[in-house]
Amino acid sequence: MGETILFCFVFSSQVLLISWLYPRRVISRGRYVLQNFPPSTHPKLYPYPPESFERWLRNIGRLNLVIFVAGLLIIVGLIPLALRGVRYRPSSARSLLRRNLLIYGLGGIITPFIGIWLVDLLVRLIPGM
Repeated sequence: MGETILFCFVFSSQVLLISWLYPRRVISRGRYVLQNFPPSTHPKLYPYPPESFERWLRNIGRLNLVIFVAGLLIIVGLIPLALRGVRYRPSSARSLLRRNLLIYGLGGIITPFIGIWLVDLLVRLIPGM
């Protein structure tokens, strides 16, 4: 039980840092540049119109909110799985290795691509992006 709480705390803190706090710093720095270095006085700083930068900052905020909520939903979905645990089944080392490589090795290569593709589909549904 203690390991489950520790895992949930560590995973949720990573989700919070990666998808909320760090992007907020990027967005605040972008807004600082737009406010303190206007395009009228610093035209070489802006290769694109300033509206595109403002739109980019809004889109980054929306995307990070989607990622943050997805991370929290993953945590909520994993808690019952962690509390239930796994059942011990006696098997040979060879079959256990083959099964774990198939599940975790192949799943660890393919699953992130499917997850990124699904997040991309969700982001496309957000208006204004």
